[in-house]
Amino acid sequence: DLRSDNNDLYILEPNQKLTFSKVNREIKQYVVDVNLYTSWTRNEIIFRDLHFTEVVKRLERDFNSKIEYDENLFRNSRITAKFLEKESLIEILDVLKIPGKFEYEVKDDKIILYK
Repeated sequence: DLRSDNNDLYILEPNQKLTFSKVNREIKQYVVDVNLYTSWTRNEIIFRDLHFTEVVKRLERDFNSKIEYDENLFRNSRITAKFLEKESLIEILDVLKIPGKFEYEVKDDKIILYK
């Protein structure tokens, strides 16, 4: 069990998540889609209504790549998609660009996204 400063007890049920803030020592309990947190065990990459910036950060981390883009052009873009981990970054970008959201260019050791 986890206890807060005021000795509250937190017990997690299935499909729940607990977060702790070191800054203000605040604990919050949420109901979540556990598939988003366990997808790696099934070799899946899942984006569920994620802001474009978060998708790019995840792709950069997962594929150890640098992706450049103008955040202002993608300010209101959100992505929902599911991929198998065996798919390459280029295969994922080819799917994500289909709705006409962007084009990309591979240049040296980075990928540049543009509208």
